[in-house]
Amino acid sequence: MNKTAIWQKIELLLEKTEHSDYVAIFRDDFEEAMKDASDFAYIEIENAAFPDLLEKLRKELAALPMHSVRNGVMRIGTASDGAEGKLSYDNVCSLLKIIQEFTSGANLIWGLDVDPAISSGCYSVAVVFAMSSR
Repeated sequence: MNKTAIWQKIELLLEKTEHSDYVAIFRDDFEEAMKDASDFAYIEIENAAFPDLLEKLRKELAALPMHSVRNGVMRIGTASDGAEGKLSYDNVCSLLKIIQEFTSGANLIWGLDVDPAISSGCYSVAVVFAMSSR
């Protein structure tokens, strides 16, 4: 996916969060993490129960050439800020461990926010990776 297409996806993500009371990731976070990247990788998984989300994320990461990842930004969306929308500490750690398996040594910015388009008990994840030209 080219830089223009990635930034269009980032813009859509930011539109979802910038108009809510709770902003997980700011535009500056994306710009800082993505500056000077020679290439990008983008993964988006929407509206999935947590075990399925982990499985799909692992499969997507395994298909990418992750050896040159410098930075990443991950946005986690939940159904609501109520009890059914909360993501446990263990679940966050599971997501971060999967990403670390494939991007050892890369910096990662992550945030969690409410996405009303998600079904109760489900989550979404969008991850953008900045690649170097090593």
